[in-house]
Amino acid sequence: MNIYMICSLIAVVSLYFMAFFVYQKGKDNAPNRYFAIITFLGGTWCWWPFLLGISPNDGAALIIARGIYIAALLCPPAFLRFTLAITENEFTFNKRAYLIVSWI
Repeated sequence: MNIYMICSLIAVVSLYFMAFFVYQKGKDNAPNRYFAIITFLGGTWCWWPFLLGISPNDGAALIIARGIYIAALLCPPAFLRFTLAITENEFTFNKRAYLIVSWI
């Protein structure tokens, strides 16, 4: 186990803890929910160095890396939703269309 794997585990644990804590503090608050989602996705993305370090071969590492990048793909739409929630903008047809397209 090298330093990158250890740092990866520390980041994962701290981000998951922060996501859980923020979500528990304000389940009814939309910015808290979306911040928790972003933090959880970031924590999932941080698994990458650790899982690649323990993979048995190159094929497994490739599959793991592609699976982890699903969390990276979901971060920008979640951040857009968080930004709209924190600025308390009303949803118009344009904003709703942007959200739908960004998730696709």
